[in-house]
Amino acid sequence: MLKNVTVNENIIAINNMNHPSCVTSFVRCLKKALTRHKDIIVICNCKKGSIFPDACLPISAIINNYKNHYDINFDIQIPEKSYLKNCNFSTPLNLEVEELKKIKYPLDKVFVFSSDPGYKGQISQIVQLFVDYMSKETLCEEGVLNSLNWCINEVMDNVLVHSGESTGYVMGQYHPKKKKLAFCVCDCGIGIYETLTNSPHNPSTEIDALTIAVNEGVGDGKSR
Repeated sequence: MLKNVTVNENIIAINNMNHPSCVTSFVRCLKKALTRHKDIIVICNCKKGSIFPDACLPISAIINNYKNHYDINFDIQIPEKSYLKNCNFSTPLNLEVEELKKIKYPLDKVFVFSSDPGYKGQISQIVQLFVDYMSKETLCEEGVLNSLNWCINEVMDNVLVHSGESTGYVMGQYHPKKKKLAFCVCDCGIGIYETLTNSPHNPSTEIDALTIAVNEGVGDGKSR
């Protein structure tokens, strides 16, 4: 059986991005490659049906984080006209509000969002793109789109408030046959456990931190 992610010296091959475990495998392979190399080749062999946001987005974010903060060179090899090429996997979109307004199809794209003052309103505009598209694409029950708007806004905002990073990443997919929306928001910051460790909550484990984080009022920026 073909492994999701493999490594040979400085060459990492990604065969699937269909489960969060692919991210763990990628990180493990990347750390192994970086013990001897600073130039990393990433060969993406994934077919469209094996790519989902909860793996694709974090791997894209990790690659960009290493590029920007650790001076690691990546040669990302993606077939032309492939899903990964079209979704900006290797070149996430960091657009100002006026540029975002021109986008007609916001799904299947890797977006960056930033706390930089020059990108004020970016989060709201990205979320509005998602909501507007889904309102035209499918009939949703009452309250669904409002809930979607609130949830994604809240999670993206929390990234900039709590992660210690000035940027985050978001990606959405819609599967019409299953009538299923799939969204992922991620960052390369300190994580929920580290955030709450220096707060009155003081969780004892990472699982404990996740349990605390979903309680009302914990993620509003006032309880740190």
